[in-house]
Formats: sequence, C-alpha cells, structure tokens
Amino acid sequence: MPTEKDQKTEKNHEGFVERSTRVLGLIDFRKITTPREIDDVQRLRFEAYTRENNVFSDKGLLRTDKYDNEPNTEIFGLYIDGRIASSVRLHRVTAETPQTPSNLYFPEFFMTRLAMGHRFLEATRFCAASEFTAKYPSLHILTLRVCFMAALHYDMQFALCSVRAEHSAFYRRYFEFRPVIVGKKVPTISVPANLFVGDIEKSFGKVVQRLPFMNSTEEERRALFDGAFQATRLRVVNG
Repeated sequence: MPTEKDQKTEKNHEGFVERSTRVLGLIDFRKITTPREIDDVQRLRFEAYTRENNVFSDKGLLRTDKYDNEPNTEIFGLYIDGRIASSVRLHRVTAETPQTPSNLYFPEFFMTRLAMGHRFLEATRFCAASEFTAKYPSLHILTLRVCFMAALHYDMQFALCSVRAEHSAFYRRYFEFRPVIVGKKVPTISVPANLFVGDIEKSFGKVVQRLPFMNSTEEERRALFDGAFQATRLRVVNG
C-alpha cells in the first residue's frame, strides 16, 4: 500500500506535469535564423552568464564563440508572449562532424566513441531569463525538450552535455543522464565540468512516461528541423 508520503509525492508530481503542460502551450519554439533573434540570444546569454558570476574565464565568450557558426550547429530560442525566455544550442556530433566544445574538453572520450561510429546530440549554451524561470519553474526542462526532439529527428544515439557539479542532479533526476567524466578542468570555464551522457533508446521512454510533455509528434519535429517545411527564414512551432 502506498504511504501517505508516497501519495503526496505522486500528487505533487501530477501537479507539476499538469502545470508544465499548460506552460508548453504558451511557448513558441524557434530555430534562430534572423539578426533580431541572434541579438535576442546573445543578450540573453550575456545576462544569464553575468548573473552566474561569469562562469567563462574568457569574458569574450559571454555572447558567442566559434561553435555558433559550425555547420553541425543549430541554435534555438523559446519565446513566450513574443519575448525570448530561454535558449539552447545543439550540435550533431559524428566522426564526420566532430565540432563541439566537449570534443575539445574531453578528447579521450570522443576519440574512442566516435571511432566506434556513435552519434551524439550535445546541448550547449543553455540559458534562461530569470523573469521567466521565476514565473515558470519548468522552463529549464521544457528548454531541453528541444534536445530530445532533435535526437529523435536526426536519429542520434546519445544525448550529452557538459555541466557544472551543482547542476548534475537535474540531469540525473529528469533525463536519466549518467556521468562519464567528473571534475574535469576545461580551458574556457572557471569551474570544473562533468560530462553527462544519456542513451536515447534506453532512457527516452522512461523520460516520457514520467514527463509526458517531453514527447513530440513527427510533424512538430519536421516543422522545427526539416528545411522542406521552411516557408520563411523564421521557424516557429507552437508547443
């Protein structure tokens, strides 16, 4: 028999899922393509990283870096009421397209795995506006929904991210990510980083079962990622 504590936990979780699903309906997922959207992302990055005490050792990286323009990179923004609320950058990492910051930081991992033919979808430059995270606590999770959508669309085997120690529990708890390298000092970040990897085939079903709003339709994914659906330079998908 479930205990009173178990019942309360389940009720709280159901409430969280319900609230997050409502927030999803408010969000426009956009692939960043226009100069105005690029300005939105760079401003948001600067504000978020400055608020977090300048995690980059090179302050010139607060807004952008060379990976923004790599051919295997796409940048996305989540907009609410026409204003950018959060952003994430995605890299499709294969032996043919190895360009990603973590390949520079963790070459010992990528050298082996890419040689084995593994394909990774890496999320970087994750940032959110404090105004929106205060109002919508699930915004962080909803932002990473884009990562799972892209992994399915591009048929990537693994999702990965390089995170600070204090963020590790978030990726374990919600996304079934597991650490493969811990406490690595990297050139551009002022604190040690952990490399987390999630097996999409093994973990996505569990993620969706626990967080149904993380699921997406093929039509939604194609509208966001497939160039054949691009009527204009601005791609917008209603959650």
